[in-house]
Amino acid sequence: MDAKPPVVVGVDGSPAAMEAARWAAAYAVRHGASLRCVYGYHLPLYGYSPIGSLGEMENFDARARRNAEDMLATTADRLRAAYAGLEIDTQLEIGGGTAVLVEASREAIATVVGARGDGGFTHLLLGSVADQVTVHGLGPIIVVRGPAPDRGPVLVGVDASDHAARALRYAAAEAALRNTDLVVLNAYTETLHPRTADAAAEGKAEAERLLADVTADLPGLHPRLHIELRPVYTGRTDQAMIEASAGAVLTVVGCRGLGGLRSLLLGSTSRALTHHAAGPVAVVHRNA
Repeated sequence: MDAKPPVVVGVDGSPAAMEAARWAAAYAVRHGASLRCVYGYHLPLYGYSPIGSLGEMENFDARARRNAEDMLATTADRLRAAYAGLEIDTQLEIGGGTAVLVEASREAIATVVGARGDGGFTHLLLGSVADQVTVHGLGPIIVVRGPAPDRGPVLVGVDASDHAARALRYAAAEAALRNTDLVVLNAYTETLHPRTADAAAEGKAEAERLLADVTADLPGLHPRLHIELRPVYTGRTDQAMIEASAGAVLTVVGCRGLGGLRSLLLGSTSRALTHHAAGPVAVVHRNA
């Protein structure tokens, strides 16, 4: 039988990356998976070095690589001390943060990054690399924003798209695994073609029908899961999701959306969440 894929986490020695690594370790334990700590390593540009300095650049390269190896070993040792029995390995790769993590996500059950970083992932968290990983990675890409609450619901934003359905299935499984509630949110406005004078009430009724439809099979899949259906009247989907993320142990969105979450993934709302949500955010893509 093939080994279960690992949880991958991008690390660089920064406090935010260490917080992400601890979150990823707990996630791996919960899922019965191993943890892989990944660091992207840039080679010096020898071709642009001053004449006569090649040896110095090679020494710099060797020192930088040793420092990277030491950082990875220290990170893994700290995690092993905190999570006894968790299988942890490290991966040092030559390449930019985006390419390294996107490639690693192909064989991961989830890929985790922090909210800021330095070192090999200088702009990873949350800058250009993190944005690109959330766009191009596979499976769940999880951005850890500070310490997550110990308890609280899993929150997921939905519409009628296949991407939202994938996010909903993932969120329901996470909530069931954590033995916590699932909050399913749909942001709505007035119905576009009202049949009565109360377009807002019709919009709410449409949102309630959508929420009931998309969650109809969840009780059969997770009989003990408590599900809250939450239609939210708003013209700002991003703000509604950010506000709802307060107290959630995890906020989940798909990779694109339509309807009530038309620009969600990966547009203004998902980027707003990865930058401003109150806790960890999972952007769920298709598997490899």
